[in-house]
Amino acid sequence: MREINWFGLAAGIIMLVMLAASFFLPWWQLTVGAGLMRINASPIATTFDLLGEQFLIPIIFAINISTILLFIVAGALMLIYSLLPTKSYSKHLLSFSYKKPIYVLISFIAVLLIMNAVASFLGVNFPVMGSTTFNFPQQLAFGSGVEVSTSMTAEFMLPFWLALAAAILCVIARLYHPRLTSKKTTANPTSIVQSTST
Repeated sequence: MREINWFGLAAGIIMLVMLAASFFLPWWQLTVGAGLMRINASPIATTFDLLGEQFLIPIIFAINISTILLFIVAGALMLIYSLLPTKSYSKHLLSFSYKKPIYVLISFIAVLLIMNAVASFLGVNFPVMGSTTFNFPQQLAFGSGVEVSTSMTAEFMLPFWLALAAAILCVIARLYHPRLTSKKTTANPTSIVQSTST
């Protein structure tokens, strides 16, 4: 019976499903007011909406394209490895593919936390998750002495949780890999004896 790393197979499938979902939903969304501003943040597709107008930042767009290619390659290699985990080259496929969603996920969370810290330093406190009220500085408000506030809501969307699930499964697949290779060794003890005798 052919060995299959089911954890890796699930990780590869979820990785590719997450990639497809990320074209329709961001990993993290921040909404300011009722359509005043919206930030759709994702390693796959990041957009900014201001007063109904959507725009992109070229350098972020370039990073998004490279991340898309990275996930396509990592997901495909994880699937190939999972179906052929005992081949001589399989460990190399696993070593390359299982780390990628982990690195991207950690980097994404780190960028959010850094942005939050910088914004707090500048006096703008936005939530990473949940809702709060933002008070505009009086010099930016409409008229002297007038206090203007609006709601800010942030949430992690479905693709983020899919990426988290894929990262966890990738780690489990890596930890499970030695059991598959040991099964192959114990399943063929005669071939080992023959090879050593020759």
